[in-house]
Amino acid sequence: MAATVAKRLGFVERFLTLWIFLTMAAGDLIQNWVIGPILMFLLAITFLSGYPEYMVGLIIIGLARCIAMVIVWNDLAQGGS
Repeated sequence: MAATVAKRLGFVERFLTLWIFLTMAAGDLIQNWVIGPILMFLLAITFLSGYPEYMVGLIIIGLARCIAMVIVWNDLAQGGS
């Protein structure tokens, strides 16, 4: 019975789990390392052109969201040395 089911499945259906994980990985790499930094760069140029320090901060947040979030929350909580 399992052999007949496997024969009826197409190439895409047979490896559906693999395709899901590949698209998740590609979407996460493209989102984090291409779209995010470009979007933050465009936002920095558009809204913060007169404030170069803020522009750099916004671009850094676009480059490393998780790290930047930790830095921001740590600063807001007056943590660190």
